[in-house]
Amino acid sequence: MNNTPYQFNNNSYSIFKTEESSSQLMVYFFWAKFDFRIFLHAVEHALAEASPKESFQNSEGNYFIVSALEHKHHDQWYQYQRISEHGLSYEETEWCLDKKTHYAEFPKDFYKIAKHITEKELNLTSLWNVPA
Repeated sequence: MNNTPYQFNNNSYSIFKTEESSSQLMVYFFWAKFDFRIFLHAVEHALAEASPKESFQNSEGNYFIVSALEHKHHDQWYQYQRISEHGLSYEETEWCLDKKTHYAEFPKDFYKIAKHITEKELNLTSLWNVPA
């Protein structure tokens, strides 16, 4: 686990813990006073190739895909749904738990940042190659 906070657009993200198994990966991290966890589950190569923006490969050659990004709100974990409004440096995001919906403002491109933190923290390789 990396004890150095990650920095993106003047925002600091700290890792609380990571968990790794053959079927699932998880990174629990903080931004400001908020708790987040991102989960990836093991998939076959063909499924990973079909969704390269969401897929990663580890050093053993196993493939993983993002299955959930969660935000802790009032001691309950809400799952990321979508960006509901765009801003210059923050975006309003929608989070759901069962039939409850919660909206919160987080840094722009937060979902991408969460994936990047996961990639670096767990030494994964993204299948998404952005052209130069």
